[in-house]
Amino acid sequence: MRFYILPTEEGQTNCINFDHVAFIRLGAKTIELHFIGVEAPMVVPKSATTLALVAKGMDLSDASKDLVGTL
Repeated sequence: MRFYILPTEEGQTNCINFDHVAFIRLGAKTIELHFIGVEAPMVVPKSATTLALVAKGMDLSDASKDLVGTL
């Protein structure tokens, strides 16, 4: 299992199991995490730290430098 702690837009934190994330969508200032079987996405603020954690959680380690470069 791949658990990571990410901040929310409300300034709190959530522990995310990336085994249940179907896909991600990068916005201008946010990252949407779309979970398997859940309609509404979880939205987290976009930063270099959250991009790196999402890339690691989604097993995109080779692409993490490219994701961080999208800031």
